[in-house]
Amino acid sequence: MSRNTMIAIVILFCLVLGLYFFSKRPEKTSSNDVFSQVVPDFSIDSVDHVSVWIKGKDVGPSLVLKKEGGTWWVSAQDGNETFFAPCQRGRVKRLLESLKGIRGEERAKGKDFFPTFNIGDDEALHFELKSGDHVVAHILVGKRGAQWGTSFIRLSGDNRVYIVQKNLLSLVDIWDERAKKNPSSKAWIELAVVEDGPESIQGLSYSTTDQVWSLEEASTTKNGANGTSSSNATDKKEGVKGDGGWVLIQNGAKKTISRDRAREYLNDLFPLYAKRVRSPERASQFGLGKSDNFGRLTIHFKAKGLKIFHIGRIDQEKKVGWIRDERGVIYELDADKVAKLKEGPQPGSAKNEKNAHEQEEKEDTP
Repeated sequence: MSRNTMIAIVILFCLVLGLYFFSKRPEKTSSNDVFSQVVPDFSIDSVDHVSVWIKGKDVGPSLVLKKEGGTWWVSAQDGNETFFAPCQRGRVKRLLESLKGIRGEERAKGKDFFPTFNIGDDEALHFELKSGDHVVAHILVGKRGAQWGTSFIRLSGDNRVYIVQKNLLSLVDIWDERAKKNPSSKAWIELAVVEDGPESIQGLSYSTTDQVWSLEEASTTKNGANGTSSSNATDKKEGVKGDGGWVLIQNGAKKTISRDRAREYLNDLFPLYAKRVRSPERASQFGLGKSDNFGRLTIHFKAKGLKIFHIGRIDQEKKVGWIRDERGVIYELDADKVAKLKEGPQPGSAKNEKNAHEQEEKEDTP
């Protein structure tokens, strides 16, 4: 056999051997082969009720979210009373998006393994999603996985345990390895009484049986009932110059305050946030009962129209006061905020008044 023939045989043998080992290499497994869909890929808009709870004693009340008229509400507690408070819509959306269509890898099957993953009916954290009376999904979350961003879950009535690449306990502010009590609703409550800033407000008015005041941009007071502008003479007589100032009426006395003074007042208040919400059943305790002489605050927004609030009493000792919106939600605020809403703008500093007067004189000069 010639030397060239031997070389050709060796090269051919190496090629065949290489092809053999290549064919025996470990094949890559796609994520679709390992992970299967555990939770149905439901429509987020179809869900109108979410309950989150664990069974057992002394675990606290369940967390309940419900949607009515397109608005989400969350169960809240005021002492021994349970009521529904406005809920942060964005947080509900994040919860549903995290649960929708979850995929996981099966790790165990059978009730004998439930204690290992803390995923029995009495130990796991339950998430039940409903659309009307229909249960969209009922998910049980056991302990957190070895990695922070993982969880062990199963569906109600199913004995298969999956690991998923999400920390589902953190969705309801549980940061331990497993759920030990029902999640609190405090972080879910929307505390924005008025979320708009001062630039969106065109006017305010407040009234009780013994007090009345209103504040409105001067430019809006120049139009009569028929929508036509008043004369320049009338404007100057009333002190309304259309220069960005605001008209303040307090108990019948009318005057113009500078734009800066009005903006200072509005900046101190808006956006307006509460400290917490209180049970409507306790309205009389906050000066908001049917027989109470509570105030009526009307806010005129440039783009949203009118909103009406009822102003209750102020507890100076506790430094809080109360306000109720059109939906009947009672908010507890800092006492100074409620006092400013009741009293309206107060005279500014001498320096501010002087600056405003000097500005008016400049504009009056031909």
